[in-house]
Amino acid sequence: MPTPARIGRPKADLVLEEAERVQLTRWARRAKSAQYLALRAKIILRCAQGGTNKQAAADLGRDGDDQSEIERSTA
Repeated sequence: MPTPARIGRPKADLVLEEAERVQLTRWARRAKSAQYLALRAKIILRCAQGGTNKQAAADLGRDGDDQSEIERSTA
């Protein structure tokens, strides 16, 4: 069964420079990072690997409420 066409404009690929990737990885792994900062860093890193915000949030065990907040903050 073919997948339905996406509604809305296509999203641009998320491309991170090495320095950005290193900093996000630090925030995601550092024990003293705020939990929200660590979560955002993990989602951004996951999106840079491919996939959507929703897929990244689901992979990290987050629900729809978190997802909506993350999309607003990273848009």
